Amino acid sequence: MNRKAAGFNLNLSPDLVQELTDSFKFFDRNGDGKISKEELGTVVRSLGQKVNDAELARLISDVDSNGDGYIDLQEFIDLNARAIAECPMGMDTNMEIHQYGPGDSMHAAMVSAFNVFDVDRNGYISAEELHRVLVGFGDEKVSLEDCRSMIECVDEDGDQMVNFREFEALMGGTSTCVY
Repeated sequence: MNRKAAGFNLNLSPDLVQELTDSFKFFDRNGDGKISKEELGTVVRSLGQKVNDAELARLISDVDSNGDGYIDLQEFIDLNARAIAECPMGMDTNMEIHQYGPGDSMHAAMVSAFNVFDVDRNGYISAEELHRVLVGFGDEKVSLEDCRSMIECVDEDGDQMVNFREFEALMGGTSTCVY
């Protein structure tokens, strides 16, 4: 897919477009093909962010290029493609992407998934972050102690947090942990 959006030439592989489409469906809770202010608020709040209706309306407005008051799939793809293009160098997760090559959309999706859990963006997932995100996604039965056990299982370096390589091993099926 070759698109020009907001001054960016976006060359997106079909795999990346599919990954972004799958991510869009996560936000689009009711499946109507657009993300409403309420749906955006549900996801943002589940990630531990505090936003009010005015902030959500501004977020929608900033992305809503056709002016219908929603974020549709193409607007979502354009937003994420611009974010990928503008991504600053220097973060461990970004270096990982470049190490594997910019065309490796599976790796880029892994980095995106890691970033969902790395709430404070320090390059590590703590038990508290894991707990906050899981509860935000609706798993109200998971305890902080459960999250500590999950982290202990994948924590190869003993720092009581999950770094990107440990996360990648877990998600890629090379970890011995089962969750």
